Amino acid sequence: MQNYLKPYITRAGIITGAIVAVIALIRVFPVVGDIISCLIWPVALIAYLGAGVLAVMWGKAQGATQTIQQGAIDGAIAGAIAGVIGGVVTWLVTICRSVLDAFIFSSGVQSDVTGVVISIVAGFFGIFFAIIGGAVLGAIGGLIYAAIQQSQKKT
Repeated sequence: MQNYLKPYITRAGIITGAIVAVIALIRVFPVVGDIISCLIWPVALIAYLGAGVLAVMWGKAQGATQTIQQGAIDGAIAGAIAGVIGGVVTWLVTICRSVLDAFIFSSGVQSDVTGVVISIVAGFFGIFFAIIGGAVLGAIGGLIYAAIQQSQKKT
C-alpha cells in the first residue's frame, strides 16, 4: 500500500490553505472586505494551483520520484488539504458575517435565524466544493509542473 500523505505534500497543503484562509479572513470586514475579496479571488485559485507546484517541487527536493502521474496525485492531495483548511475558514467567516449582518441589519428574529441557518448549511456545501476544487486545481498544478520538469530533464 502506498503512503500518499507525505510530509512535503502536507506542508504544501497547509501553506496553501493558510494563504486561502487569509484571503477568506479579509471578508470579515463588511464593505471593504467585499470589495477587496472581489478583486483578489483569482489569487485563491492560483494558490490552489501553487499547492500542486509546491508539492512536486518539494518532493523532488526530498528525492521522491516525480513522474507526471505522481505529480498530479501529489498536487491533488495538497490541493485537497488546502481546500479543507480554506473551506473551513471560509465557512467560519461566512457564519460570522451572517451573525454580524443579523445584528447590524436586524429586520426580525425569524429572518435573522434563517440567514444564519442557511449560512451554516450552505457552508457544508462550500467546504465540499473547496475540497474538490482544490484537489482538481492542485492536480493540474502538479501535473503541469511535473511535465515541465520532465521535459527540461530530457533536453
